[in-house]
Amino acid sequence: VLDPLSPRLAYGMARLRFLARDYDAAIEEYSKTVKLDPSFALAHEGLGYAYEKKGLPNESIAEWANALILTGDNEGASILRKTYGESGFEAATRKLAERKIEALNARIAKGGYVPAADFVQAYTRAGDKEQAFAWLTKAIQERNRLAWELKIDPRLDRLRGDPRFEQIVQSLSST
Repeated sequence: VLDPLSPRLAYGMARLRFLARDYDAAIEEYSKTVKLDPSFALAHEGLGYAYEKKGLPNESIAEWANALILTGDNEGASILRKTYGESGFEAATRKLAERKIEALNARIAKGGYVPAADFVQAYTRAGDKEQAFAWLTKAIQERNRLAWELKIDPRLDRLRGDPRFEQIVQSLSST
């Protein structure tokens, strides 16, 4: 039985709306998720991405800061807000991505596993296409969710149009 009050189910619906590029519906669904479970960090993060795609930077930053606080990164939330206030949205999101890359590398250094897809997202956000493509190749080999969502994930729009991206998409279509 599907539970209409399940935050996980609501999050899944929101994510589908986001991947379909229906950002108004995604915002509505992510907002429902956050109301069901205000401590659901992934829902705040997703809501931030949907707000970004709608051109609402203040709301994006607020939701990403909420997600950071919920995961125990108060310093990251503070840095994100400060950078946004001083240098604007792109600088803030780049700083967020750089911190994410540092955290991912630290996890690996401690012997933990990090999906290559996490690096793809972070390097794409940071604007480092070379590293994003290096990790994208690894992510595809891992056969994780990114391989299924590659063609549609709006967070990868910065890579679209690059012949390497198109080649990877084609290689997945032929397998």
